[in-house]
Amino acid sequence: MLNKYTTTFLATVALLMPSLQAEGPAGPKPDAMNKLIVKAEATVSQMQETDKSIPAIVLQNCKGLAIASVTRGGIGIGGQSGDGIVIAKTGDGWSAPSAFNTGGGSIGLQLGVETVDYVYVLNTNEAILAFTGDKVELDAKASATAGPDHAAAANDKLPKSDIYVYALSDGAFAGATVGGAFVKLDIDLNNEVYSNVVKVNQIISGEVPAPPLMDDLYDQINAIMSAGAE
Repeated sequence: MLNKYTTTFLATVALLMPSLQAEGPAGPKPDAMNKLIVKAEATVSQMQETDKSIPAIVLQNCKGLAIASVTRGGIGIGGQSGDGIVIAKTGDGWSAPSAFNTGGGSIGLQLGVETVDYVYVLNTNEAILAFTGDKVELDAKASATAGPDHAAAANDKLPKSDIYVYALSDGAFAGATVGGAFVKLDIDLNNEVYSNVVKVNQIISGEVPAPPLMDDLYDQINAIMSAGAE
């Protein structure tokens, strides 16, 4: 027989259950994706306040964006690891975010540990596939290059590259390249957010609703693009 304390506990649990259950793409879970979204919005905001800001035309011409926070460091040849989200342009705007991990070795002599925030501007379908598929290594010479600044954009001197890389760092790794890094789809996190029946191509094609927290990031990106049209 249940005593009054047990009865009260069970009644409280019953009342809380709706808020404890996962609510799909529109809900607050999993928290890991929400953290990536908030971090991505902060990275773009901070990037636009520096001399490394992304020109409007670069975003207007791209096919997608990947935004990540990467911890790099070590003594000698160091390592790096991090995570982020990738979004692609769709007929209606921007897709929901797909999560990815990044890691690998770092090029050059290193001492200490630092976190670098990256915005990868994806200019081709192949670049989007690199952030939404199996483990792919980024080559700083072949597939990625430093993102053009406003002077280059104004003079129509945008380099031809699958990926433009903008790095936000004031420390030892300022200007760090992506050489030696790999990216890989975070299937587990995507499954937690969208369920395991949703494929990554459905996410980036716009078939899947985005978490509400993405609205601020979309507005921010669209504002940058619109400013260049004025």
